[in-house]
Amino acid sequence: MINYNGILLTDDKSPVNLPNRGLHFGDGIFETIIYKNSEIQFFNLHWNRLNEGLKTLHIELPFGKDALKAHLLQLVKRNNENNAQRIKITIWRDGKGKYTPIENSASYLIENELFHPPENQIINQAFVSQKVTLHHHAFSHLKTISALSYVLAAIEKKERNIEELILLNHKSEIAEASSSNLFFYNVLTRKWTTPPLSAGCISGVSRRHLLNQLEATGEFIEEQNLSLAELDENYALFSSNVTGAKQIYQVDETLLNKDSEALTKLDQLFNEVH
Repeated sequence: MINYNGILLTDDKSPVNLPNRGLHFGDGIFETIIYKNSEIQFFNLHWNRLNEGLKTLHIELPFGKDALKAHLLQLVKRNNENNAQRIKITIWRDGKGKYTPIENSASYLIENELFHPPENQIINQAFVSQKVTLHHHAFSHLKTISALSYVLAAIEKKERNIEELILLNHKSEIAEASSSNLFFYNVLTRKWTTPPLSAGCISGVSRRHLLNQLEATGEFIEEQNLSLAELDENYALFSSNVTGAKQIYQVDETLLNKDSEALTKLDQLFNEVH
């Protein structure tokens, strides 16, 4: 017998399958995928990240690569394949047990909704989070379903009524934005940098794609930690996730470079989808 929102139900009438390790322990991961122009964007990179994440958490893959693609396209077609869509895959470990799992098989849920690309690629001013500090650990780079740091960051951004939030790690190094990875471009040295995963940031699919693209086109790109004190008008700053790239003109009171050529370059590389 369970109590669900004040209503007593037998276990078989529960609105969710019980026991549920995703609900009880956040024992799982998720992926957000964009479908547009009749293609699943960055599918291979998403597949690779799913494999890496599940392997780290010792959860068995519930499907093969071809089966996953078929599942995604089936759902997309049912919801009008002519429209751009945002797809979310959530995978959690099955079985009973407390913290120690009894099994490693998995269940999954695939959802989708219409995708509306960002109307503006410019963020006039971002602010450093006053409440969320990131920490690097064995799974900090994964998109786990226990994403409280990013939930609290989103709440803070809403409460402060600001365009974007910059998250620092416990060493006061710049880690990422509230739901995006960050890229820096130094207009003097013509060097691109992005925080390393050791900064505590998520291993974003668009981050992987842009790193690959920048290297392939001969751009100087490296993973490097930067502090707020190092930012000045010689740096152009960009956020990136699977919805696209944006340029940030200012962080707190620090004015940054507004080099539009760098944004154009990043945007072009982002849209060269493989």
